[in-house]
Amino acid sequence: MIRAILPAFLVVLGGASTPRLSGEAILKKVEAALASVQDYVVTLDVTADVERMNVQPMHLQMYYKHPDQFHFESSGFALLPREGLAFNVARILSRFSVEEVSDGETPARVHITLRPKSDAMRVGKLTISVDTTLWRPMVVTSVLIGGRTMTARFEYARYDGYVMPSLLIVQLASPPADTTDAPITMPGAITRTPMPRNGTITIRYSNYKINAGLSDDVFETTE
Repeated sequence: MIRAILPAFLVVLGGASTPRLSGEAILKKVEAALASVQDYVVTLDVTADVERMNVQPMHLQMYYKHPDQFHFESSGFALLPREGLAFNVARILSRFSVEEVSDGETPARVHITLRPKSDAMRVGKLTISVDTTLWRPMVVTSVLIGGRTMTARFEYARYDGYVMPSLLIVQLASPPADTTDAPITMPGAITRTPMPRNGTITIRYSNYKINAGLSDDVFETTE
């Protein structure tokens, strides 16, 4: 009798397990969690230690409006990885296809591996590590064609009840044999600037003003 009951009990346990969400579903949950913030103003303190460039510490204001409008107020040049400053799920899913979803280092962490939909893209692979309690990206790694990598690591804090980035550390790395000057678009720049092969950019966030109702006029630029 016990032998007959035990297999059935195991089947019930197996059927009760929670199926893993697809990569698209996980990213949609991140998108929904981020939707409560439509715009904000924040102070950025930027320090950079990158090869071939002497970048002084910067203190600047960043204005952001969903989904991808930026405006920066600064007295000088700031080396900022624009792709890491705002996480745009719709843009990611329009450009990449989910290849794999795997477990992270903790039960609350999951890794999503994506591949570009177009061969023309200079990113060969994108990996996003998501915290499924915050529904926020924690680590985003871009593997560029040629082997260069750009890894963005986020830390978060609560500001006025909203979970917002408090620290962003971007690490740039290249294979030893890489001597090319791959271009990267800098925020507010008209021309494309060579991306440093190796180095670290650290961005600290403070003095948030969230959902301030920013006008589109803030983001108008003239060339």
